[in-house]
Order: sequence, then C-alpha cells, then structure tokens
Amino acid sequence: MEIYEIDNDLLRHIKNVIYYDLFVNLIEEEKDELIKYVKKLIWIMYKKFNIEYDNFKAQMILNNNQDIISLILLLLPYIDTKEDFINFKKLRELNDIITLKKNSP
Repeated sequence: MEIYEIDNDLLRHIKNVIYYDLFVNLIEEEKDELIKYVKKLIWIMYKKFNIEYDNFKAQMILNNNQDIISLILLLLPYIDTKEDFINFKKLRELNDIITLKKNSP
C-alpha cells in the first residue's frame, strides 16, 4: 500500500481550512478523519495528473485554499454553502449533516 505523503506546508493549509475556516465546532476525531481523506484525495490527484509537486501545491493553496475547500465539498456535498459556510461551522459531528438536511427548506 502506498503512503500518502504531502509536505508539512500543504498539510498545514489543509488543517487550517478544516480546523479554523470550515469546521470550527466539529469534534477533533472527525476533523482528523476529514484531514486524512482530503490528504489521500490530494495525493491521488497529484499522482494521477503527474504534475511537478511545487506547481501542484501552489494550485491547491491558490485563492485562499479554494481547491482544498472544493475537494471537501466533493466529499460532503449535502451541506449548504450559503452565508460564508455557516452550516459547516454549526456541525458538532458529521452525523449532523443529516439533521441540517432535514431542517432545510
């Protein structure tokens, strides 16, 4: 099995998006799981597209980490992104996505 290794700088960007930008109230274990999945997805994309790593990393963090955020949206597509990701910030655990979906108009 291949090890999914990205450098510490890109990992810091992923953690900042998950911990401080989107999922401020999510429990630690679930934040760590999301980091693991995003890290794997980024590694797979890097290997698949065979782009020079520094260029790939620069693209991932471009525009305030927009590509990292987009990957998270692909993993969790049922959360409304209106009002500066307010529904992401409400989540205490990922199962709350179901509750948010049921209570939305």
